[in-house]
Amino acid sequence: IGLAKSENIEGPYKDCGVVIQSFENSDFNAIDANIIYDKEGKMWMPYGSFWTGIYLIELNEITGFTKENVSPIHIEGRNKSVDRAIEGPYIIYNEEFDKYYLFVSYDSLFKDYHVRVGRADSITGPYFDINGVKMTGLELDPNLVGNKILGAYKFKDSRGWLAPGHNSVLKDEKGYFIIHHARDGENKDLPYLHVRKIFWSKEGWPMVSPERYAGEENRKIVDDEIIGNWEFLIQDKE
Repeated sequence: IGLAKSENIEGPYKDCGVVIQSFENSDFNAIDANIIYDKEGKMWMPYGSFWTGIYLIELNEITGFTKENVSPIHIEGRNKSVDRAIEGPYIIYNEEFDKYYLFVSYDSLFKDYHVRVGRADSITGPYFDINGVKMTGLELDPNLVGNKILGAYKFKDSRGWLAPGHNSVLKDEKGYFIIHHARDGENKDLPYLHVRKIFWSKEGWPMVSPERYAGEENRKIVDDEIIGNWEFLIQDKE
């Protein structure tokens, strides 16, 4: 993971060097960096992929490099009974619930890629899912850790979507949105970019719309609109 700086968002950028590096014998991948400031204004970077999983490290707000005398914090991993596919960490802070949310992607880019989430009181964790399971529960069934909030699906008479994941999260005046890539349900070699709206339960858990966002506004549904034949999407963790 390298750092480049510019006085202008459009550049030109100057290469400043390496922030985090992994090697052939490393037990982590130095990829998928995401910068976040915590509620105290400290600057952090989650990163990582596969093997031992996801890490978090504090950065120097002035230089952008890691702070002196700090060590990476392990915030998520998976049991060795699978290939430990886990990547794309993205952390946000929701001030309404005073919680940090860690989004990650599991499994195969061409098959069962999907997004899960855990939350914590502190940016450094520990992160737990809705069942109180710790996201670093390496001794647990790897499919039973984390809230699965987005996965492959197909509505009747549609091509469907395969392997949605590797997300970022955007907050604007209209609410929270999840931005991620996905593949065509009938041709996994066709990639797309999706934007979906995130809704929040009263208990403070994110829920992703099953349809892509198209600028629609939230409104109440009248009784006559509820009547009809419905299709259900089950976010099966397995």
